[in-house]
Order: sequence, then C-alpha cells, then structure tokens
Amino acid sequence: MDRTPLVSLIIPAYNVAEYLPQCLDSALGQTYPNLQIVIVDDGSTDRTPSVIDRYAASDPRVMAIHQENAGVMLARKRAIEAATGEYLCFLDGDDYLPLDTVEILYRGIEQWQTDIICGDIVRVSDGYKLSKPEKWDGTIDGNTFMRYQLTNVMEGYLVAKLYRRGLFEGLQYPADISLPKTNS
Repeated sequence: MDRTPLVSLIIPAYNVAEYLPQCLDSALGQTYPNLQIVIVDDGSTDRTPSVIDRYAASDPRVMAIHQENAGVMLARKRAIEAATGEYLCFLDGDDYLPLDTVEILYRGIEQWQTDIICGDIVRVSDGYKLSKPEKWDGTIDGNTFMRYQLTNVMEGYLVAKLYRRGLFEGLQYPADISLPKTNS
C-alpha cells in the first residue's frame, strides 16, 4: 500500500479573524491527501478563537490550540510540538495557499531527496500584487542554506517552503524576535 507521509501545516494566528477563513479553506482544500492543520491562537482579542474552534469542530484534520499571547515564535513552537507530520509547512493566519501547493512541494522533496524545498511568494492586497520568486535555485547544504537565509539570497520566510520535521528537533525558539513592518 502506497502511503503518503503526513504533512502538518503550522499556522500561528493573532487577531486575523478577517483573513482566517480564506487561510483555513485553502489549507483544507489542498490536493495533497494526508494533511494535519495545527493552528495556534496566540491570545487573540478579536473573533480569531471562535473561527478556529468552528473549523476544528467541522474537520478532524484541524487541531486548535489556544494560549496566552506569547509571540509568533512561541506559537509556532507550540504547534510544532503538537504536530505529528513527517514534514512541516508554515502558513500565517493572514496567508493562503494555491490548492496544489503542498502536493507540488512534496513532489519536489521526493524528486530531489532533500530536507527543504522552497516555493515562491506572491503578496496580494487590495489593488496590489507582487511576486517574490526565490532568488536561488539548486541543492545546497544546511550551512549554506542558513547563510543564504541570513543574507537574503533566499527569502527569509518560513512560509512557501516544506521542511523535513527532523530539522526542528532541539532548536531553541527565542520569544523576543521581531522585525519591523515594511511596505514591500
């Protein structure tokens, strides 16, 4: 019997009730058949918790976790700890995925026998669309990958990538990482 490995979609959510239905619908509509969706409400003060609970009640693939506000890094950490997938894919609560994203990323991991595969990002808002393709293509070792992430040769986002779960074992997650908001 051919069994596709479980992929866990990791979604931190903080005050994104307006965007969350589109995010979760895109997660649940993926063409990849073996998905788990782990969503962590990070102490939201809007309707985010009720949106999450509604989706979790209607689909067994959705795992809802609620916590006091601790920041996106610790929300992701909590989701990773709860996830059971062999692979992890990150999505923010105000993002959404084309319906074949996980399937395409998984096929790439299998084809190239790699631990991480990167896709492109498209930013969309009212009257605005910007494509952000990866700036690098090929196979590299872990140290080179981290150097490229830190020097922006590759996009420094967790989203639009599929990771082998073992890469996250033993990592430390500082709670106080923050980046300035940009208009790009």
